[in-house]
Amino acid sequence: MNFLKRRQLRKQAHEVIRQARHVRNMRGDLLKPGDLDALVAGEGKVTAALKAKDVACIEKEGEALHGLAVSLIPRRVSPGLRENVEIVAVAIAVAMGFRAYFLQPFKIPTGSMQPTLYGIHTEARSEPGFTDKALFRPIKWLLFGSWYREIKTELPGVLSGPVNPGP
Repeated sequence: MNFLKRRQLRKQAHEVIRQARHVRNMRGDLLKPGDLDALVAGEGKVTAALKAKDVACIEKEGEALHGLAVSLIPRRVSPGLRENVEIVAVAIAVAMGFRAYFLQPFKIPTGSMQPTLYGIHTEARSEPGFTDKALFRPIKWLLFGSWYREIKTELPGVLSGPVNPGP
């Protein structure tokens, strides 16, 4: 066997050992003790074969360890479909969040909507509602982008000037 094939076989053996360790770390608490011992013994055999540089033994023990590791990992139902659905769901969530908070394309047909566009949308209330209590304020701000602020004056009259509507 030439140098390149031996090198490729060694790389595959190291990868099989890595996969076996991954199976042991991720599923070690769920495996039967006999399966766990067989996995550790298989890792040791492949490692010993690598140290001895015995090509036939590396190939045989590597295939045995790979078969054992694959048999201990549960098969997933439709992994490709599951991954694609997850990617599409995340993409839609990110797009909707970006659109809702940063970019909302729209057309204003008349001037009546311009005060709302420029952020002048306050309403006078005599007392806070249920969702304006301290516990629910951040949740309301995250969901609706609104924040309740109570402004008290010492003297009666009309409040004028800029009011900071932030939290």
